[in-house]
Amino acid sequence: MKQELLIGITESGVMHTDADPPIPLDTKFQMVKESGVYDYFDKTPPLELEDGYRRCSEKYDLPILAGGWFYVLGRDEDLLMENLRLGARLGSLVHNTQIIMDHQDGSLVSDEQVVEIYLRAYETGEACGCRPTFEVHVNMWSEDFRRIEKVADLVEKQGIPFRMTLDHSHVIFKIDNPREQEVFNIRESIETETSYSILFRIIMFVENGSTEVSSTIVMPGQRFQIIREMFGNIIQAWKEWFPNIQRIPLDVASNTRL
Repeated sequence: MKQELLIGITESGVMHTDADPPIPLDTKFQMVKESGVYDYFDKTPPLELEDGYRRCSEKYDLPILAGGWFYVLGRDEDLLMENLRLGARLGSLVHNTQIIMDHQDGSLVSDEQVVEIYLRAYETGEACGCRPTFEVHVNMWSEDFRRIEKVADLVEKQGIPFRMTLDHSHVIFKIDNPREQEVFNIRESIETETSYSILFRIIMFVENGSTEVSSTIVMPGQRFQIIREMFGNIIQAWKEWFPNIQRIPLDVASNTRL
């Protein structure tokens, strides 16, 4: 059976240039609708702005089918559940969930802790109708790609699917990037396995297994080289700009910072 591929845009992407003044919410919805390109708006708004987003969505017949946010375990579990219910009220089908690599207590979050929050979010999502999808993303637990299979296996042993968002730009920027391969000691795995296999392990896992995924990409040859370098520059700039999360190499074996 053929499935329709819907194209959405996050609110932060609705702009002309970064230097322009802020755009009113109503105007953002109008711009997206009149572009004729997008099928939905992607946003999890603050709770106090819920009514405003709903009005704009209804006014321009532009559904808010997805949203997302990032969460610190030990602090934000209830916020994740609240955002799932908020998304459901706005008509969202999925909530892109980023679990930051560090627990509130300063330790690196464990596979078991990720599984625990996934199971809780899954139960809430099934009840309200907005499902969590755990994202592959820098600064998150999933930046160590080797962990994703382990977590997914633990989840699926409970008899439920592991749903994820595959942000391809947050995978390919690791390729031929020794500095980034030092994070979580991924370079060692790359050197001991077939070239790049560890970086694409998650893509193969999605294609061959039962895990559901919301986005993936395959680009051969020179086009892939250009895209890889472009995303590498973007991600490098993003992580240096983002002030709230420290990115330093981790000795995963001893779970101590170098």
